[in-house]
Amino acid sequence: MGETGNDNTAALHTAMNAVQALGRGFDVNFDTKLLYCKGVTGSRIVEIDDEHGRDIYLDNQTVLPNISRDIKNSSEPFGCHSSGVCNFHEMVEYFNIKADVPGGFPLGSFNSAFSFTGSTTTDTAMTKTLAMDGFYIPVAKFQLTKTPSSLQENVKQAVPTSWEPSNLASFIESFGTHVITSVTIGGKDVIYGLDSGIFNSQEIYPQPTTAPSLYEKEDFTFIFRRRGGDDLEQNHARWAKTAGPLLMSLK
Repeated sequence: MGETGNDNTAALHTAMNAVQALGRGFDVNFDTKLLYCKGVTGSRIVEIDDEHGRDIYLDNQTVLPNISRDIKNSSEPFGCHSSGVCNFHEMVEYFNIKADVPGGFPLGSFNSAFSFTGSTTTDTAMTKTLAMDGFYIPVAKFQLTKTPSSLQENVKQAVPTSWEPSNLASFIESFGTHVITSVTIGGKDVIYGLDSGIFNSQEIYPQPTTAPSLYEKEDFTFIFRRRGGDDLEQNHARWAKTAGPLLMSLK
């Protein structure tokens, strides 16, 4: 199998994983990665019509067979997105709006993007301003069309009848905090900037050896993150030509 064949196989695998994630539970306190979906592959917490399916064409060479009629695919425009300069709470709101999650609490994707600790008190105190600027190359967006969706019977039975913390924690561990209703796959190349107002932010947010590219100057930290494409390609224009379908966002 040639390189094109391998690319098509990888694209099909990614797209099918994205489709199978729809309707599954997800804990928004974690980063947007399919490995954090709740339950085994194909297990959903809402009802979806799997009896009536049809093929979805991702492109001329990639076909997703027998996809539920409750799932549609669409294309998203590619291009640059910038948050502008924000304070901590403004950037939290920016991430939440993009994820279509109400509330003013930091999402796991937000904490992961800026390598925050997850402690709002600590992270707010150590942050003066934040900014992000990125280039996005979406390949496809898969979305549930059936709204509102009915919960599966086993999920209904498991819903806690009281606000007892251990019961709530057990439910979230099993089913998550939200239902995945949309998945976008593609590539993205994003720069996250943080002004801590304190010299040497490396001492505040120590980076693991596996962290993405990091640049620091005085109290400014810039984190370079990519998904999709050739990670070894430094030039953005050349990287964009290699950008293949990886998970970009969950909603």
